[in-house]
Amino acid sequence: MATPAITGDPAMNSYNHYAFGSVVAWVYRSVAGIDTYPMAPGYRQITIHPRPDTRMTHARGEYNSVYGRIVSDWNGIPAGPFSLKVTIPANTIAKVFLPAITNGHVTQDGRRVNAQQESDSYVVLLGSDSCELQVN
Repeated sequence: MATPAITGDPAMNSYNHYAFGSVVAWVYRSVAGIDTYPMAPGYRQITIHPRPDTRMTHARGEYNSVYGRIVSDWNGIPAGPFSLKVTIPANTIAKVFLPAITNGHVTQDGRRVNAQQESDSYVVLLGSDSCELQVN
């Protein structure tokens, strides 16, 4: 007689629960800020929108999309300074949101860039690239 592969509680008939997946989705979307663009599913257009907090000052997330690896690696607090290292895969574009720090300016790899302001964020559009964005 074969031994059952699952040795847990016999009353438990499933170990695949959405509750675990929803936590991971929250980490990707809200903490690392990696998400698909609402009008372009499939990560052809990407939104990077990390949400720093004074209680969580660093996070890193990676997602392997069909276009390649997406990376969001940020460090900082909402009032600044704030640094974000991103990797945007080939043949995609990203709308990157950074905290709008009072009297702040945005740099990309040390060069000042013209970022648009939307609500409480600076917004930078990026093509395929690996770079570091900073708000000081």
